[in-house]
Amino acid sequence: MDKGLTRLEAREQIRESTGEGWLHLVDDVYKNLPPLISISCAFEKFGALRFDFSPRNDPAFADYLEDVARRSLEICEICGAPAIEMIIDGWTVTRCNLHSIGWVWRSDKP
Repeated sequence: MDKGLTRLEAREQIRESTGEGWLHLVDDVYKNLPPLISISCAFEKFGALRFDFSPRNDPAFADYLEDVARRSLEICEICGAPAIEMIIDGWTVTRCNLHSIGWVWRSDKP
């Protein structure tokens, strides 16, 4: 079995790509990581925290990671403050008021 990323390696991937706001979520994922599953990648996609893992044979863990992704959409990826999804320079991100100053906010209204 591939050892995958350590918790510290996953934290570093997120810290380098988004900031420190989601690091507590990374820690939570590793606290709940089933013994025979490894994380191969931690990343941001469409404004949410995501993980690649293997083997993909644990539906409960997959559901848990979907819940983590949903939770991340309400947490600023940079600082951890309450936030919303928005578009910045064509990228979907999750930012608080402070870290979105000067950018166009996403509107979910038609």
